[in-house]
Order: sequence, then C-alpha cells, then structure tokens
Amino acid sequence: MPILTAEERLGTVVGGRFSLESILGTGGTSVVYAARHTFTQRSIALKILKPEHSAHREFVARFLREARIASTLVHPNVVAILDMGTEDGDTYLAMELLSGESLAAKLNREGPLTIDHTLALLRPLMEALAQAHARGIVHRDIKPDNVLVGDRGDGTTRAILLDFGMAKTAEVAWGHMTQSGILVGTPFYMSPEQAEGATDIDAATDVWSMGVTLYRCLSGELPFFANAPSALLLAIARGDHVPLATRRPELPAAVSAWVERALELDRTRRYRDMGEMLAALDRALAGQTPAPIEAVADGAESEPPSPPRAATRSMVAVAGIVGLLALALVAWRMTPHEPSAATEPAPPAPAPIVARAEEPIVAPTPPASTSVAVTATPREASPPIIADERAAPATTAGTATRRTGPRRARIEAPSAPSSEATPPAPTAAPTRSTSGLASEW
Repeated sequence: MPILTAEERLGTVVGGRFSLESILGTGGTSVVYAARHTFTQRSIALKILKPEHSAHREFVARFLREARIASTLVHPNVVAILDMGTEDGDTYLAMELLSGESLAAKLNREGPLTIDHTLALLRPLMEALAQAHARGIVHRDIKPDNVLVGDRGDGTTRAILLDFGMAKTAEVAWGHMTQSGILVGTPFYMSPEQAEGATDIDAATDVWSMGVTLYRCLSGELPFFANAPSALLLAIARGDHVPLATRRPELPAAVSAWVERALELDRTRRYRDMGEMLAALDRALAGQTPAPIEAVADGAESEPPSPPRAATRSMVAVAGIVGLLALALVAWRMTPHEPSAATEPAPPAPAPIVARAEEPIVAPTPPASTSVAVTATPREASPPIIADERAAPATTAGTATRRTGPRRARIEAPSAPSSEATPPAPTAAPTRSTSGLASEW
C-alpha cells in the first residue's frame, strides 16, 4: 500500500473515528490536522506521527508514555489531551482545538510588548510549567510558535501552551541531524545542552527557553540569531548575545537581570526550575536583584560558580599562550646572550666599604686583636685579605675580617688578587632590553 502525503490524507478517517478536514501545521516529526470526531461531531486537533517515525517501536512507545503523563496535567493555560493511540500504522494524539493566533504571529505583527502585557501572557504559562516540573514533566520545546493566544470559547483571552504531549521526544528532529544530515527545525530557543546533544535534559532547559521567549517579547529581537544552523548553535554554545538591558535600557534593572539569569550557559547557574524562576520574578518586581546562585540540590553545599564556557575557553587559550611563553623564556635563558639582552641581569656588586684608619695596617706583626668573620656576597669570589696579624686562620672565600684593638677597625671586602688591594671597578648599570620575547613577558 503506497504511503499517502499529508494532503492526500485529507478526507480519510484515522483510528476509526477521526475524520481529517484540513492541515493546521507540519513539524519535523508530525503533521497536525483539524479533525472531527465522527460520533460526537466535536472538532479536535489531531497530531499524527510521520510514517518514518511511526515505524520505530521504541520512539512510538516513548511518545505514548510521555503523552499519557502529560495528559494528567490539567491547567487552564495548557492544551488538553483527549485521546491517543496507534492503529493501521498511525500513531496519533487528539487534543482540543483552540481558536486564536500564535504568540510568534502576534510578536511579528506588534513588535516588543510591555512588561505588563508580557507577564500577563507568560506568567500563567510559567505557573503551569512549575506544576509540570514539580511532577517531573519537562516540555523541552517552549517557543512562541507553541503558545496560542486565544480562548476556549469562554470569551477569556489567554496564552495556552501547546505540544506538551510531543515535547519530550521533539529532540529527534529538533536540533538533531536527520538521516539526510540536514538540521530540522529552527533552534533559536534551544538550550546549550540541547545544542550539544545532551541526553540528561531537565527543567533547566525549559527555564532557558522561557528566558529566550521573554527576551523576544520584551525586546522584539532574538538573543541568538544566525543565518546558518551551525553558526546559530555556536552562538548559543558561547552565549554570544546583547544583554536585554542594552536593548531595552528603560526596563527595570532587576527585571533585565532576572531574564539574563535564565540565559546562563551553565544550567547549574540558572533557575533550577520554573518554581524557582517565579519566586525570583516576585523579587525582581519588588526591585530586588536576583538571589545568589544556590546549589542545584536542596541542602547541598554550594560550590564555587564555574565560569561560562566562552570564558573557560578563553582562560584555557590564555593559559596555553602563557605556557608557550614560559617555555620560550626558559629556552632563551639557557642560550648565551650579550649582557644588554638579558631579561633581568644580576644586580651590580656593592662598592667596597672601607673604614679609613689614621695609618695603614701592615701585616705581619699586629697587636693582639679579635677576629670576627662577616659574610658578604660579592659578584665574584676572590681570596680575602686577613687583617689579623697574630694568627691568620684559614677563611672561606667571600668573607671579610673585622679587627678590634687599639687602632680603628676597618672592614675590607675581598678584592682581586694583586700586590696592592684596589677596589674593583664599578659595573655599568645594566639596561633592560625591550626587543626580545623573554624581556616582554
């Protein structure tokens, strides 16, 4: 039996009771139809997996299991899941059909929204997500296209979150390569861990996506944008974006900081879930800055926050450069150079200190005296001159002898061996080279 296209399926019946009437939308893994229940005549939205995904048992089982869990979440701002099943090779999910427009269409038409308007639409969604996160349910695909601004027929306009039943398996096409190697979807709202292909996705991913949605609503722009998927994923992974406070300086600083905290690259530095993000919102509206980053687990010791990935990469690069420079410095110092090219030449030897006496002291018949050795550190060691005329004990190179007696004492520094003791010529002050690699670092 040939596989029908989405258009060719119009007018057919799925599951023995859902008559397909029109196409509402097409995604990477499914097609959404406006359908009618053949017995109750109620209009519904029917999501049907594409044939290539319906053929995978594991994928279908996970889709139905997670859709069943999501169907237990009842909230005025979450689309209701009415039915699900598999039949004749089709895997489907029946949801209530709502009237209205997507938040994406609204933003494209109206541009940036005020804080009050933004929170009126998104805060109820955040409250619904807080309930979901408390029960271990993660949406994973929060974006303006999955938010419907409309009503349920009661005349009340509200934002309603769609796709809870498909959210946990959306990564199969959202941000992952298909068999043809083409990235499916538009991952502007994808968290860094999703962009990196992490498998342990948690509530922090919904926090990131909500932060991007808030940024878009308040500024009219996407924080991360690129024309090519690879460039976009790289920008997300590096956190390259203009801060919200720069785009909208008139916003309260606490509110801008609240949004930026949701866009932390390291998920352990974001709000842990939507409940924590809501609590921070109340503080931001009261003018308080976001609370300090706490440990991820309740009661756990808080670890020093790790730097963002971009900063970590920069630190690694700088460390590598410094290491290479250090090796170059060691090699340079081991190579003979002229004194003017030395990086840090040894300081010049101090000039000899001589206490002049009224008459010169001549060896070998001095009066009784006491010798005290005083250690010195000249630039070059030479044999000392012993001033003790009674007994000239063997001394160590680099020492001077102090004599006490009836005559004035003097302290002599060792000098070069010669018939006469002459002070060494002063060494010229060295100059610091500014041309070599070693001298610059």
